[in-house]
Order: sequence, then structure tokens, then C-alpha cells
Amino acid sequence: MVKKAELYVTSGIAVMSVLALVFLNDLIAKQKMIFGQPSIEPDLFPALTISCLLLLVGGLMVKIIFFAETEVFDDQDNEEAEDQSYYRIGSYFAAMLAYGIFLDDLGFVISSCLLVAFISFLLGSRSFVQTLALAVIAPVALYVVSTRGLKVHLPELDVIERAIQTVFQVLGLS
Repeated sequence: MVKKAELYVTSGIAVMSVLALVFLNDLIAKQKMIFGQPSIEPDLFPALTISCLLLLVGGLMVKIIFFAETEVFDDQDNEEAEDQSYYRIGSYFAAMLAYGIFLDDLGFVISSCLLVAFISFLLGSRSFVQTLALAVIAPVALYVVSTRGLKVHLPELDVIERAIQTVFQVLGLS
């Protein structure tokens, strides 16, 4: 049984990713200075992330098409599962839209924490501690790696940026 909802979404993401790679130069802003140093080439980070997304989507499409579950359901169970898939996918896209809208206002870390927590809940995580740990550690780690290691500019609130800077100074990493 091929899951139609997942196949439609992965196909749409694949098409949008290819279009993003084709029009990458038109989508990228000018290079910025990060912590007094020039950042990496503006199109390198998006090209890497979109390429990784294409690989993941390609793998998912292969799994959906060729390794689909062969469990037998009656028609009512199948329809309920399909309806639930569309609900989850719609909720995911609504969350991503809200993330894009609030990213500049709330900053990368807070927006990402909220998004990761919501998606964890949407995917079935019911452990509050596990969700909280994932929602805090992953965005902070990604922010530090991106801004410090890759020299990529991410929008952030001044309070959070100063807090991270203070932690690095205390640890002697600044």
C-alpha cells in the first residue's frame, strides 16, 4: 500500500528543492559580517542543506514506493489512517509557516525550540523531559555550530546572543 499523502508531500518537497537549487543565486542575500569576520560564501550553506534535503527526500520516496507496508487493513481503518496523515502533514506545514513568520521576531533559538517541541508532539512523543531536552539542546547546538563554525548569520534576539557569548567567554572559547 503506497501512502498517498506522504508520496505527494515528498514529491512536492523534491520539486521545490530542485527549483531552489536552480534559482539559488536569485534567492540569496548579500554576504554579511559575523563577529567581525566575513561569513562563508552566501550560497554554500543553502546549497548544502538543500542537497541534503534532496537526498533525504529521495530515500524517503524509495522507501514509500518500493518498501511500502503490506499490512492488510479494512477500508475504514485505511481511510482513517489516510485522513490522519493529511492532518499531520497540514499541521506540519502550518507549523513551518508560523516558524517562518516568527523567525525574525523571536529569533532562531526560541522559534526553533517551539518548532521542535511541536513536531515532537505531532510525531507522538509524550515524554515531557525528552521533548524539552531535544527542543532546547538541538536548536542551541545548531545555532552555535552555524554561527561559530560555519560563520552563517542566523537571526537572534540580543539577549540570547549575549547569553551564548557569555557562556563562551566563561568557558574560554571566545
